[in-house]
Amino acid sequence: MTDLKNRISEQRSLVKCYYVFLCYLIGGELVCKPILQFTHSFLHVPGKIDTLILYAIIAFIAVCGLYGKLLFSRFRLKITEIILLCALLSFLLIGYMRSTGYTDMFFEMLQQFALGIVSYVFFRYCDDRERLLNDMAVLSVIMTVAMILLPLLAGRGELFDASYSQYYAYMVFPAFIISMNETIRRKSVFYGLVAAVCLVMTFMMGARGPVILELLFVIIRFIDEPIHPLGKVITSVAVAGGGTFIYFNMYTILELLNRLAVSMDFSNRLFKKLVQGTLYDSGRDGIYAAALQMIDRHPLTGVGIGTDRIALARLVNSSNPLGTYSHNFLLDLLVQFGIVIGTVIMIGFIILAVRAFIVSRKTSSGKNIFWVMLMIGFAPLLFSSSYITYPLFFAMLAMWQSDFET
Repeated sequence: MTDLKNRISEQRSLVKCYYVFLCYLIGGELVCKPILQFTHSFLHVPGKIDTLILYAIIAFIAVCGLYGKLLFSRFRLKITEIILLCALLSFLLIGYMRSTGYTDMFFEMLQQFALGIVSYVFFRYCDDRERLLNDMAVLSVIMTVAMILLPLLAGRGELFDASYSQYYAYMVFPAFIISMNETIRRKSVFYGLVAAVCLVMTFMMGARGPVILELLFVIIRFIDEPIHPLGKVITSVAVAGGGTFIYFNMYTILELLNRLAVSMDFSNRLFKKLVQGTLYDSGRDGIYAAALQMIDRHPLTGVGIGTDRIALARLVNSSNPLGTYSHNFLLDLLVQFGIVIGTVIMIGFIILAVRAFIVSRKTSSGKNIFWVMLMIGFAPLLFSSSYITYPLFFAMLAMWQSDFET
């Protein structure tokens, strides 16, 4: 009897480690930043001992979690999944061998892709959607607090070294998506406030993409959520009233937000663009034009993974090939693989997404997870980042594949 209790206790501890690491893969980078800022600035830990200790703890949690899943679950990865991941790795290595002068860039890409593989393996074993939703809800609060603490610990000038911070806006983006999802599914005022704080911080960072995606998610979830007719009426009246107020006081609101951003030493980029009517002007137009030019030059074979960044950097005269990519998932595929193979991959992805959407409708938690993972794992790829270096994309694919077997 004692042995059975010990075994159950061990299993629970290992499962807890597993879900903690899943949450780390979603928002751990943001959560770790204020911790390290505190240990660096206030505790004055010599060298990088605090960093090594923190990531050693995370690695230990990851190993315990995966060990528990392998111990108490059957092996889930199919040969086709392994082949696809190995194929992507092979394409990346081939790109490196063709451009050995860009070792640092390819090393960074390999690091991010390796984390993507880790994300795929771990999320592939997720079988308790409700627990994941509850754990992510707690994570969203922690991420929001972490984002508030970062400027206080690091100093605004040191933290955001540009006129706006797209990097940090996308970093806090999952916190908004998760907390807003909790607001809608739980009808929770608390998580609504958390989501509002995240939205305001995103505005203050001046990044348009995350703001657009956040507002789009709110619309999608309200449409998809079954609400009592009275609730729909109340929501409609509230939205109409709020929209009317904003419409007639738009410039006053923008000016107040602009002053608030300037007083807090945050970016006022979005507010200036709204007032000037230049919200949709984008510096990425040159990147998109260069990507289309590359597709025109290499329509059948593409230019490969990694080498596409080098070629794009040359076309737009950029000295930073690591940060020079198509900024769009569909363009990424066409530039890297050519029109034929790229289109086939696109169609396959669309079929996979539609199938995952249909399967997710079986349960309420499955539906919620689908929308959350779609938004944090894929939606940012329409404006920024690249799938090959975006671990949450692989986490989303793994969740979809896991859904097909539940």
